[in-house]
Amino acid sequence: MGMNDSFLQCISALCGMELSSGRKYGVFDEKTAVAEGHGGVVGYTQSSVRLCWGRGVLEIRGSGLCLKCIDGKCAVVTGKIKSVEICDV
Repeated sequence: MGMNDSFLQCISALCGMELSSGRKYGVFDEKTAVAEGHGGVVGYTQSSVRLCWGRGVLEIRGSGLCLKCIDGKCAVVTGKIKSVEICDV
């Protein structure tokens, strides 16, 4: 098992969801957002985290946002999540 596999298993256990290599996201208890298959960070403030999402951008909005962990496959954002939107570029 590679490092990325163990990372995904750890995040899976914390969030209670099975992660794969596809592009998807989930929000849990309005406190944690997990994005799989992103292409990197486009922008990051305490009120908005923007991730490259295919040909668009996945924008997580809220307050007190913190990019807890990120690797080439998965990003975890915590704080008060108010909305998640996929925007065209």
